[in-house]
Amino acid sequence: MLLRRTSGQASLGPAEGTCREHALQLYDSREQLASTVGRFVATALSEGRGAVVIARPVHLEGIDADLTARNIDVASVREAGRYVALDADTTLAQIVGADGIDRAMLDDLLQTTILPLQGRFGGVSVCGEMAPLLWERDMPLLALELEDIWNGFARDVGFPLLCTYPIRLFERTTGAGTFETMLAHHGQVFPGGAFDAMAADDAARRLLASLQQRALAFDAESERRRMNETQFRRLMALLPVGVCTCEAPSGAISYYNDKAAELWGHAPVIGDPAVRYCGALRLRHADGRPLPHDDSPMAAALRDGVEIRNHELTFERADGTSVAVFVNVDPMRDDAGRVTGAVSVFHDITEIRKTEQALSDQRQHLQTLLETLPVAVFLADDDDCRYIAGNRAASDLLRVPPGGNFSKTAPTEHAPGHFRILRDGREIPSEQLPMQRAAHGEIVAEEPMQVAFDDGTVTDLLVTAQPVLDPTGRPRGSVACMLDVTELRRAERALREASRRKDEFLAMLAHELRNPLAAIRHSLSVLRLAGGSPGFDAAPVYAVMERQLAQLVRLVDDLLELSRITRGTIELREEPVDLAMVIMNAIETCRPLIDARQHHIHVDLPPGVIVRGDAVRLSQIFGNLLNNAAHYTEPGGTITVTAARDGRDAVVSVRDTGIGIPAELLPQIFEVFARTRHPGRSNEGLGIGLSLVQTLVQMHGGSVEARSDGPGSGSEFVVRLPVIDAADAASDSSKADAPGVRLEPEPLPPVLVVDDNRDAADSLRMLLELAGAPVDVAYDGTSALALLQSRRPAVAFVDIGMPGMDGYELARRVRADSRLARVTLIALTGWGSDDDRRRSKDAGFDHHLVKPVDFETVRTLLRTVDTRSD
Repeated sequence: MLLRRTSGQASLGPAEGTCREHALQLYDSREQLASTVGRFVATALSEGRGAVVIARPVHLEGIDADLTARNIDVASVREAGRYVALDADTTLAQIVGADGIDRAMLDDLLQTTILPLQGRFGGVSVCGEMAPLLWERDMPLLALELEDIWNGFARDVGFPLLCTYPIRLFERTTGAGTFETMLAHHGQVFPGGAFDAMAADDAARRLLASLQQRALAFDAESERRRMNETQFRRLMALLPVGVCTCEAPSGAISYYNDKAAELWGHAPVIGDPAVRYCGALRLRHADGRPLPHDDSPMAAALRDGVEIRNHELTFERADGTSVAVFVNVDPMRDDAGRVTGAVSVFHDITEIRKTEQALSDQRQHLQTLLETLPVAVFLADDDDCRYIAGNRAASDLLRVPPGGNFSKTAPTEHAPGHFRILRDGREIPSEQLPMQRAAHGEIVAEEPMQVAFDDGTVTDLLVTAQPVLDPTGRPRGSVACMLDVTELRRAERALREASRRKDEFLAMLAHELRNPLAAIRHSLSVLRLAGGSPGFDAAPVYAVMERQLAQLVRLVDDLLELSRITRGTIELREEPVDLAMVIMNAIETCRPLIDARQHHIHVDLPPGVIVRGDAVRLSQIFGNLLNNAAHYTEPGGTITVTAARDGRDAVVSVRDTGIGIPAELLPQIFEVFARTRHPGRSNEGLGIGLSLVQTLVQMHGGSVEARSDGPGSGSEFVVRLPVIDAADAASDSSKADAPGVRLEPEPLPPVLVVDDNRDAADSLRMLLELAGAPVDVAYDGTSALALLQSRRPAVAFVDIGMPGMDGYELARRVRADSRLARVTLIALTGWGSDDDRRRSKDAGFDHHLVKPVDFETVRTLLRTVDTRSD
């Protein structure tokens, strides 16, 4: 722990807390030092105690020589551990750094060196000159701080402590105060050659009197005898304050010291009746008003016999400079009590006033800075934090009026009650609040908290607090700052949510791309292996490939459209468009999917509803909505498309009887990364079609809304577009095809293919049959379980994401049936993360293949299956 301490004021005796056993020896030669310390150590050793000396090597040599002269075998007592000598320069370098004294290192010295001797020998005497070294290096405050610490050690542990100072150190001091403060840090003070008188206090008083050369010397001398005129004048000449005397009733100056002449700026003639009170000066009150000499403090004392204390005034000297002084005046009386004169003592406070003004300016600057800071700053001046002040930002943050008390530990009638400070949603006890903890010495570093107001609002905070230390290093209050991070926390949550949706979207993209790729790969393998066989019908294979290729194209188109819209590179070719024609065009585009799923479509489109827009993009809007309705409506469902005029808007509704939308998904339904797997439903697409719809509608100046009463209740999407009074529209379409080769079948085990995607299931069935495997197909989990129990295939390829009973549940039921123990379960899915593989293994799958899978991998795997019966 680093301690910083400023010295206290000068004192006639030891300062409070100074240890009586802490003695100061002044010396003026190395010989005197060696003799004094040698006697100190020899006394300790003769009394059976240990001794520790911390001194410069040159001094240690002299001390060892003195001990040898006293018939002490220095090597023996060192070897016995009774006498320890340490290099003061080295020791000081260990305990003092750039930031001050390292208390921990000093404690280590006590623990490892002094206390062991105290324990072993029942006592220890310690002598050191580390503080004098600090003084010599012009570091008096650190020296006094070190003396304070030694005082504590000597007092707490109980051992004699001797400090040795060369008296020459104090020849350079600019005032007696620093030296007096040093004396006050010692219980006993001894001048050179006075070590034998260690028990006497008189020598310390005499030394203080001779060195202070102030009122202390005057008071000490006056107690013994009346000071003669010569001694008085000598003392006055050396005082750092101005002193003068005037005669009554004339006011003529009868005496002044050198300091008085310095402060006046001239040396008046003693006794000159023309120069009264304080010489040829202009006087002013502290507030700058002129002060006539006849109204001066000296004149009042001479005239009225009054005592004047700490009267501030200004001397305006002849050279134009001025000096601010504190004046104290006492009348002098004869034995009859008549005023015969007066003595005035005045000291220069010019620098004090300048310092006070500088401090006031700095305080004002700091106050201005704090008030302009955008961060809430708080200050408490007591360790209970009964009153906490704050800047303007603090008032705004905690809704406390400027100048109000922010403290939750204030008396009840003064404590703010309209907010609570929380951590993780729980109110923090008042004594555990950051500033209260800091006021007891704890450092609080960027702790997240919340402030909850009585109106229900909550603000996220980042709080830092530090103790405010008094001159002894003890906490006397605390300072804190609070940073409002509410928006930052919201942004972090939004980023995490966006990242989560992005990851889900990418996983869904991989899944959705693999499904059509698997079907295409299987179909290509069929064409390659069986395309040349006589009578082989390639039409169903081409149909599968065309459907899946169309699905891939739609997925990629959606991605490209989203990218273009996001980057703002898409441009609308606006023209008058017949809304009915656009919608019918979209219906025709989606007709294959609608017919394939055997949906009934009802259309009610009034003629003549014209909007301004891009016919292709408008068709894309309604095509996406119709595709969405077709995908999420069970086969045989109904899709209803209606349009109507509503003022200046055309309102188009696309309603289905499908699976509906859960209430919690409605607010997110148009977000790019908000796609969520619907329970019990096999999804297709990337979930970005509705985001494209919303963006394109908004680009046309319209709006789109999703409605649903919940799962199983169907969905409705309502598009509003502004109408105009003109008409035009257009649309078109395209196709493609592919080749094939031949395959020789081989004996392979019976296989069951389970996939709700019929194209994927049928194309894999055809491949497996061409390869020589007997194959059954199931398009849902329930049918698959029945086939497994009745047909007992050796291998089952199972898709994971099926509606109703998904692949995981099917695997668990198979593994629970002992009759199906030898069935090899292979997950064939678009989900390929490490977590997906772990889940499939936990469910009971033997292998996990990710779509699209190479058919050679499938065939190799089938060759390894054990087909022996149970």
